[in-house]
Amino acid sequence: MKNNWELRNVGVVVRDLDKALEYYQSLGISTLEPGEEKLRIHNDELVFGTLVPFKTRAKRVRVGNVWIELIQPVEGNGIHMEFLNKYGGGIQHIDFYVDDLEKETAILVKRGIKVMLIRESKSPFTYFDTRGVGNITIELAQRREVAKVAESDWKFRHLGVVVKDMGKTLEYFQSMGIGDFEPGIPETETRTELVYGKPVTFKIKLGKVMRIGNADIELVQPVEGKSLHQEFLDTQGEGMHHISFAVDFEKERAKLVAKGVPVVLSRENDNSFSYFDMRKFGDTLIELNQRR
Repeated sequence: MKNNWELRNVGVVVRDLDKALEYYQSLGISTLEPGEEKLRIHNDELVFGTLVPFKTRAKRVRVGNVWIELIQPVEGNGIHMEFLNKYGGGIQHIDFYVDDLEKETAILVKRGIKVMLIRESKSPFTYFDTRGVGNITIELAQRREVAKVAESDWKFRHLGVVVKDMGKTLEYFQSMGIGDFEPGIPETETRTELVYGKPVTFKIKLGKVMRIGNADIELVQPVEGKSLHQEFLDTQGEGMHHISFAVDFEKERAKLVAKGVPVVLSRENDNSFSYFDMRKFGDTLIELNQRR
């Protein structure tokens, strides 16, 4: 249980940063972090304990009340390039501020969690290899003063993660002392929903929320049928699938539809949620739910 971990951003690896930024802005759902985007030269960071120079371009966009860091690998064999080459882009990691990075790092390393990437100089951070089950990568960064951001109508609900076995995923994170969750596994549900606009009946386990720091992680286990989550599992394997927001649903859904963003998952005659496909340029899926 990590109540002092504070969500900093969700890290998304993109193929083309310029196109991704242009796309997010064109939808009218994001604001750019102040400051000029520059080429980042990483020459003082250790990748699995070895100094590996690499280059990236990155910029954060604010969507609702959460930052999304868009990262374009440019050169070298860094972990972002590895992710791009393997998956073609997508949600790579979830990042938290902590009060004492050195202390938190020591605790996780003592539990046997490997350090993927570390920088100990200016603005220190550490990526941890927590991909063993669920393919979730966690980054921790030293807490610092940041400017307050205005409230938004979009409220972050959870990060959706597709897994092969929900029970094993929960056991894995519990064994590392990361995450807080109620005991038990959801029953398998049979659902009929619109996948790419066509009715599809499938079986799925979902609704199990694992809380890491102040962020909710929803685990989704496809069981049978051609669901959107099964498609992800078949093509990408386990991993972080979508970012969910609570909104004024009909209003915000209409805005994205008018902008031409494809709806890839919804429920017929039920205006409570929709998944929007932003993978062409934004390399992620966004879920909208009716705010309660």
